[in-house]
Amino acid sequence: MKDAPLMYFFKNATREMLPEEHKGRFGDGKKATRVGKGPDGSHGVFVAPFKDVIPPGYDTENYSWQKIKDFWIGVNKKECCPVDFARNYITRGYDILLGDGNMWTVPVAMVDTPNFSLPQYETIGENGKWTWKVQEEYEMLCNFASDLWDHVDPDMNFSMDEDLTRNMCIAALEVNYDINAYECAALRLFTQEAYQRIVSAVLDIPGREDIIAHLEGKKKLLEAINTSSGSPED
Repeated sequence: MKDAPLMYFFKNATREMLPEEHKGRFGDGKKATRVGKGPDGSHGVFVAPFKDVIPPGYDTENYSWQKIKDFWIGVNKKECCPVDFARNYITRGYDILLGDGNMWTVPVAMVDTPNFSLPQYETIGENGKWTWKVQEEYEMLCNFASDLWDHVDPDMNFSMDEDLTRNMCIAALEVNYDINAYECAALRLFTQEAYQRIVSAVLDIPGREDIIAHLEGKKKLLEAINTSSGSPED
């Protein structure tokens, strides 16, 4: 088995008694553990939220460590990339560069855009007509995107509460990756440029710009045709 791409250290914890807040992260067989001394010298447990990996313990040569709240996360310097967190099915979207230097696939979450990619199902609405609805687990992300779109100006720049923007970016990554906010922080995914790229992908800014360019090109073509087909002056 390979070394864990990423692992947690919880001081004064055991394999059987993890902090309540984190228990859900290590379900479905995603728990590899090792007992030992952590970055601060205290005894505790190292836990990796992956299957078939080994958490080697406090290793400063191959792992970079960051304290978050009252626990630590170590990131493998050589072997930690998006594929380690990828879900079994990847929803199509834009491949964008984030702060760790890797490309991550971010889906489009604006329903009325040309490249909307979140799973939908068809059902009968209150009016008796068939209609498409986004699957429930993605509704929050779509609502985030809709709220953010209201803060986008004509030049495609946006201004929104930092916490809401960050939550939307995390929710967007969670569609294709089994990852949480703490791990995003430890991986240093979020930079100013990364936020801009994720927002652009979620709102399908490139798709909208393509439509605008297409319409402008079509308008110019029609104007040229009308000009060339006009009646010659006497």
